[in-house]
Amino acid sequence: MKTHIIILWITAFGMTACHSRPQTDTAEETIPQDTIAILDFASAISKEVPDTFTWNSVAKKVTYIPLSSSHLMDGHPAINYLGDDMCILSEGKEQWIHRVDFKGSFLSSFRHVGNGPGEYVYLSSVVYHPKDSTIRVFDNGSHKYIIYSKEGKLFREINLVDSELNYLLHAEGDTYFCSGSFSNGKSEIIVSDTALRVKSSILPFDPTDDYVTRGGIMLTTSVQRCGPKLCLFNHIYSDSVFLLTPDGLKPEFILRKGKYAPSLDDVKQFMKWNKNDSFAKGFSIKTFPGYYLVQYSYKDKFFGEIWSKETNQIVSRTVLTRPDMFSSYRGIPYRFPSGTTIKLLPAYINGNKIAFFIPADEAAGEIPGVKISEDDNPIVMILEL
Repeated sequence: MKTHIIILWITAFGMTACHSRPQTDTAEETIPQDTIAILDFASAISKEVPDTFTWNSVAKKVTYIPLSSSHLMDGHPAINYLGDDMCILSEGKEQWIHRVDFKGSFLSSFRHVGNGPGEYVYLSSVVYHPKDSTIRVFDNGSHKYIIYSKEGKLFREINLVDSELNYLLHAEGDTYFCSGSFSNGKSEIIVSDTALRVKSSILPFDPTDDYVTRGGIMLTTSVQRCGPKLCLFNHIYSDSVFLLTPDGLKPEFILRKGKYAPSLDDVKQFMKWNKNDSFAKGFSIKTFPGYYLVQYSYKDKFFGEIWSKETNQIVSRTVLTRPDMFSSYRGIPYRFPSGTTIKLLPAYINGNKIAFFIPADEAAGEIPGVKISEDDNPIVMILEL
């Protein structure tokens, strides 16, 4: 049942998220609006806003990484880690895991798909630990936590079938923030160490909520990692946006949604949502130096908005036909040195570094000194702000 709900949600809205209703004694509280920044989303949604922001306007340095074609990826890659000289990539369909250097060479690759020991069914989270050079996988398909060497050798496997943990939301050093299990979890977020020993809980579940209600609230919540110590949390029916910390939720800002926020009753019926609904859906709230990136769907369109932290005002809006990095009209403009403009959404944010995938057919002939054919792997572009 849980897998069925998740698949339907991903199909309908192109994103995954988390969790459930807060309790007033230990969890989410309304942010006092006279003490924190307010972004008036409800007023801005009906205004004409120019599509004028470009990634070039905030970039101080650009690095292009043409990925070797020694392994052709499946067209749905993700960036799971971005270091100073190496990144970890995974493939959404074929579920390969790769280590790639900044020259684009594949340092190692492995794929252990199956139901046996050390094998995974679905890569819900992939984490690289520089301290011990291990790659750790949360498999939401067979409910496992698996630790591999960076080359893919199995070190350890933990069965999560009867655990109160579900999958990883955010990693901060030696601290994990995991979603609570729909059926066995006591809270929306479980704080643990990297061996999955529970330290504390955030946002207790309402004991009166049934399985479907928990699933609806969990799957419509936005939890977005934007750096090693930066993860934004927002319930879709709430205006309060928080930082996720080991000590709980820390107020970040107010995203005033007004009538464009679904009610809690709407969220419980999320399987019946359609394009004619009067509220916005699919919120994704990210941050990078000086700005917030807010993505959402409303009626039959997806939007990407850039909001200034300095003024708390929206500065640009673009239409995203769907939140898919390989669709033809897909994000915020980036201009090549030639003047050619393409549209991109971040694949990974790490503080002042933002990484993107550029489809090979759009990058061909645009990167000086690099020969690219349209059938090659995408190019990883890293902007340093």
